[in-house]
Amino acid sequence: MLSEADKRRMDILTFAPNFDAASRQEELRNDGLIGELVHIRNLWSELRDATDEYLRTIPGAVDTVVDDSERTPTIGQHDFELLGASGEVLQTTRFRSDGSLLATDRLDVKSLGQVGGRRVTLYSESGDAISQWRSATAFYAAWIEAVLRDEPSIIICDSAFVGGLFAGRKFDQAKFVQVLHSHHRDNTQKYYNSLAQGKLAILSNSDYFDKVAVLTDRQYKAIRDEDIASDNFGVISNTFNGEVIDSVNPRRRGKGIIVARLSGHKQIDHAINAVRDIDVQYGVTLDIYGTGDAFSYLAGIVNENSLEDRVSFHGYHPDARANFREGSFSLLTSKSEGQGLVLLESMAAGCIPIAYDMEFGPSDIISHGIDGFLVPPDDKMELARTIQKFMTLPEHEVEVMREAAVGRASEFSAEAITSLWGNELKSIAASPEATGSWDVKARLVGLKDRADGFHATVEIEGLSSNEASWCKLV
Repeated sequence: MLSEADKRRMDILTFAPNFDAASRQEELRNDGLIGELVHIRNLWSELRDATDEYLRTIPGAVDTVVDDSERTPTIGQHDFELLGASGEVLQTTRFRSDGSLLATDRLDVKSLGQVGGRRVTLYSESGDAISQWRSATAFYAAWIEAVLRDEPSIIICDSAFVGGLFAGRKFDQAKFVQVLHSHHRDNTQKYYNSLAQGKLAILSNSDYFDKVAVLTDRQYKAIRDEDIASDNFGVISNTFNGEVIDSVNPRRRGKGIIVARLSGHKQIDHAINAVRDIDVQYGVTLDIYGTGDAFSYLAGIVNENSLEDRVSFHGYHPDARANFREGSFSLLTSKSEGQGLVLLESMAAGCIPIAYDMEFGPSDIISHGIDGFLVPPDDKMELARTIQKFMTLPEHEVEVMREAAVGRASEFSAEAITSLWGNELKSIAASPEATGSWDVKARLVGLKDRADGFHATVEIEGLSSNEASWCKLV
């Protein structure tokens, strides 16, 4: 998308040891999802065929390199794991394509035989230890530096896990953009603003990123209102890459569609019960596409309520979203979503979305009563009433809604979102490097547990009154 628009090479970097980058690249190109300018690269795929000259361009992190190769085989075709007494992995040894020793990843550095401390070592073609790191993160970062080759670059990271690894780390000649794809809070915790564990490192160090992008205006506002965001947060939506229909075809009014993972988080039982509560005379049916561990539970609800003629499970379907073209309405009843691209997929096919007004996504996409319907979160009775109301609308009003839904989906086209990304990246490239204050010290002097959360009193040293517009306790 970005590479084609700007005619610029884009590398997708991956770290998984057994990932076949070449095959995945070919598959995505054949499917038309990436162009010739996009290259998928994998750390281990490249290192397995790398020369000593290339390996020495990856900057090591220690002055004295320790050889860990004696405790495991030095020749092999498959990665070797050294196990401890209880079956825990103490060291992994990886080999080149020719079977010679490439790397060791030792996990019992502090005490022999006990997991603790880490040491990643690369070896030359002759078997000599040539560079070393005290963590996998430092090793990954060194490889990225080698890939960048001191050329001005922008790194876009859409993995919260990887972003957490690199939070607070700077790359020479590169700006770092982190994208958050889902809710920043863990709503299962006691306090409403408990941060999701998987995003804690990112949000705690957000001021060190050059940009942090969220998908919706609503999430951006929530993060700002909760004083989590720094000034480098912004909104860039996901793109809708599917087909937007040219004209709306006639369809049976009562045909409902769900395309989702069958999990408790999706609350598909709410949708099934809503169909149950609608009088059978309206002819409402529900076709559910997807698999998951909640299938038995959901099938039980259907059986207990004798809904077999009204609710059907279709399991996995490679082109499940194509069914939106025949569906009249779709349902989204999740606890939360990052954006809810399934809504756009439904709207692009003229299938009217009926969604819980959850955090985040639906209200940023749907205009209630215009191109879809918003229902208060977890209000199962209102969900049933909304479906029933939709069933009673005059046909000409429904046709207008379908046309509006198709038009709304087109606003999230690859072309539109690519333009937003392009403008944002130009701004990032021209902006000064993000900085933080390392010498500031904070001391907790008071803590009270109140009904709305913890209230802390903190003393801050090393910060003059004109050095910062805000501060964050992490």
